[in-house]
Amino acid sequence: MEHSVLGQLIWCKENELAREVYERDPLIFSKNQREQNQIELNGNLFKYKTAQFEEFSMA
Repeated sequence: MEHSVLGQLIWCKENELAREVYERDPLIFSKNQREQNQIELNGNLFKYKTAQFEEFSMA
């Protein structure tokens, strides 16, 4: 259980960092790169080719 909680915290931090990068420079994710990596920016949800995750509430 502890391992999965740690994993969730890591994914949350990666979401946060990815959002900050995108907000600073949206062109960093070019159309081709978005399609290639299957990245969707939709609220807190990021879908990658190798992993799917979203921010978790610690409720």
